[in-house]
Amino acid sequence: MQSIHEQISQVDSEFSLLDGILQDIYLIELPVGKIVLDLKFECSLNYDDNLIGGLAATIQSFSGVLNKGSHRSINLEKLNLIFQESHGFLILFAVDPDYPASQFTSALNLLTSCFYSYYNVKEFENATDRAAVSLRSILLQVSDDLNIEFKTGTATSLLPYKLLELAEELSSSIFGNLSMGAPKRLNEVSIKTEVNKLFSGLLDSFKQLHQVTLINTTEEGEMEEFTKSKLEDAVVSNLYNTVIGMLDTVSLLIEMENEADRSVDLDDRWVYFTPVGSLSFIYLVVESKQTIDLIAPVLNRIAGKIVSMLELSPS
Repeated sequence: MQSIHEQISQVDSEFSLLDGILQDIYLIELPVGKIVLDLKFECSLNYDDNLIGGLAATIQSFSGVLNKGSHRSINLEKLNLIFQESHGFLILFAVDPDYPASQFTSALNLLTSCFYSYYNVKEFENATDRAAVSLRSILLQVSDDLNIEFKTGTATSLLPYKLLELAEELSSSIFGNLSMGAPKRLNEVSIKTEVNKLFSGLLDSFKQLHQVTLINTTEEGEMEEFTKSKLEDAVVSNLYNTVIGMLDTVSLLIEMENEADRSVDLDDRWVYFTPVGSLSFIYLVVESKQTIDLIAPVLNRIAGKIVSMLELSPS
């Protein structure tokens, strides 16, 4: 069984893949449909929270019990609502409707599972306040880069400052003084596992993606390769040798400020490069240049997360 810290790490990784397309996360009390918390992201739009809560609660009430890990969705013109129940509450994602629901379900499943773990850690007299503190505690451990705005709903009796205080106490009881901002030093096996998780998530989210590879150059000059690919091994090897054979060119490409200048046309494929710190880089292999335009912002964000991982490797 996974520890809460492992669950938190996975939630953090999944959220990094949804930057710019996940608009809000709602915690909704059942059966009334009142909003407990509304977690707004930078791309959040203005919606009637009570309408969203009531709509999701009504659908949940009339549609019967779902199997564990299953979700429901409501497709609206300007957003999709994807939600899952836990302990008499709904965790709901309001997302960009241009992306399939399948792109968000992994993050929703992980967050719901983590919520279940937190909800069972500490008792509160009021179940709704307990749920609010649990979800607030989880998001305290997620990267500050996401810029999440916390808004309490009408179902929450705790004042915002008190909610934060209790959430910090709960996080401290689980992690001690350790937070995601100052995690344990990771060993090489942990780094490889986490990097591969990021790449797996990237492939799952972007079905057109053929290959993504991290080339990590250590301070001693050694190169480590992390690859996730849908291509045949022989093609992957040939691409790798091609990239390694043009390292002088690659070093110039990754210094280009304009992202459009970091790609190379290899006849039937395109290769896009993005830097990872000062010593390493990622290259992405796709069929069309249009795919690069779509995925480049996400890949750049993942590069930043990998930098954090590599900085935690043993010296």
